[in-house]
Amino acid sequence: MNTTTGPAYGLFRGTRARSWEQLFLRIMRSISLPESSYEKLEGHYAAIAELLTDPTDPELKDLYIFPQGSVQTRTLVRPLPGAEADVDAVAFKSDGTSLTPRELLDRLLAELEARARTQGDVTRKRRCVTVSYADKDLPAHVDVTPAVPSAGNTSKDGTGPLVVPDYPSNEMKPTNPKDFAQWVMSVSKVPFPLEAETTRMAEAAAKAEVEPMPDHKEIVAMDPLRLAIKLCKRHRDLYARRSNCADHQPISVLITTLVGKAYLTVAAAARANQRSFTMLEAIQAIVDRMPHEFDEAPPMAREWRLENPRRSDENFAEKWNVDPKYAAVFDAWHANLKWTLALGLEQFADRGAFEQEVGVALGIDSRLATHAYLTAAAKAGDAMPGLSDVLAKRLHDGERAVSTLLGLAASAPTRAQEPTETDRLG
Repeated sequence: MNTTTGPAYGLFRGTRARSWEQLFLRIMRSISLPESSYEKLEGHYAAIAELLTDPTDPELKDLYIFPQGSVQTRTLVRPLPGAEADVDAVAFKSDGTSLTPRELLDRLLAELEARARTQGDVTRKRRCVTVSYADKDLPAHVDVTPAVPSAGNTSKDGTGPLVVPDYPSNEMKPTNPKDFAQWVMSVSKVPFPLEAETTRMAEAAAKAEVEPMPDHKEIVAMDPLRLAIKLCKRHRDLYARRSNCADHQPISVLITTLVGKAYLTVAAAARANQRSFTMLEAIQAIVDRMPHEFDEAPPMAREWRLENPRRSDENFAEKWNVDPKYAAVFDAWHANLKWTLALGLEQFADRGAFEQEVGVALGIDSRLATHAYLTAAAKAGDAMPGLSDVLAKRLHDGERAVSTLLGLAASAPTRAQEPTETDRLG
């Protein structure tokens, strides 16, 4: 496991770093799911929940439906071009089931195939049934996972330890989605010492996108924890695409757990040392810390282990012990992520090259946000992240020259304003 650090935190200070931080916050806003898309996902989720609360199959009676995953942790990101937005839902049966794991998934599949109002496919996956929606503006799907309580759990709303069916093995596997989401929410409430200027910029960036829907406000929150999780997930998706390693990419729950634990470690150290961070420094410190947050890791231990923070018998790194490529892909991805965090501190001699690198690392929406930011900075004479001083000066001078020409043109008399001698004689 490569645990080399990224740029020294001092590099995230100064005019160039501050302008990079402003751009970075705009990029993070651009990759958050917009409210219009969020409302569509809410509609899909509500439709599935409505039919499952009144099923035709008696074995599926008395289900309690709740969201899990990135909706619950408030870390949804805009889907990449060609990908689908998704919502994860749990269909919890508090009184258990007499069905085998495969029978339970097959019965849920039959129910949704017969009744889901969609033009897309309804398919069974390993642990869930996926209902797809063929919306040309927002291709999306809802993953519905059936669950029952673990032994001794008397919860009626899905809190506490649960088990879910695994089709290939025909066994029930442990999980606790609500408790995990509550852990993430509790981590987000732990104070992280940010500088006042960073807090102001983050609040301004969030307000620019936020509509009054309370749930969506939480989805686009600009705090270090959720920004770090969203950054990791978006960067991971693009890295896996271009590196052809999607089968071994780090899963979202593993990323979320590592980021959450790293956040707690860095925040505690910062408070102990009475230190405040800029947002980029905070995220860099969290990302740097991630590889150190496994509960067990070779070569000091025999196996990889990252326990569910609220259920120690669930190991999110279980597959890493079967195939060493998981660790290798994580290592390479993590190194590339640290490099991406410092992109705006580089001095590119070509503006298009910088915009392209941002787009490759974080997506076309991020590239467009970068282009818009640099255009505005050139016109305003502001600092321009990612560009060499020579190029920035040339762009500033060019904009001033254009402004001067436009000013002269605006002040020049026109025929309507002041007729010429020829006009009078005509």
